[in-house]
Amino acid sequence: MSDLKHIVITGASAGIGAALTRTLASEGHVVYACARRGDRLREITKGDTMAFSFPCDVSQEEEVMAFVRWVRTKTASVDALINCAGVLGAIGPLTE
Repeated sequence: MSDLKHIVITGASAGIGAALTRTLASEGHVVYACARRGDRLREITKGDTMAFSFPCDVSQEEEVMAFVRWVRTKTASVDALINCAGVLGAIGPLTE
């Protein structure tokens, strides 16, 4: 594939992040996926045979730094970062 991209996806164990991981990896891109739920992440990446996985809670700076160091051992550059990680709780009443 001439347009092969190296793509980092956070929040890759569910929802949009999981769908993007599956789709982009199946198209031949190299995907470096992270999520809090390592067991679910390994299911999505088919045991790291479809994409690379790294358990990481992006709310924890040390874990993010470990993830970045790990990605750097895999590739010299990243073409895209897709951030799907995050949990949004109640912010307040709709009127506010």
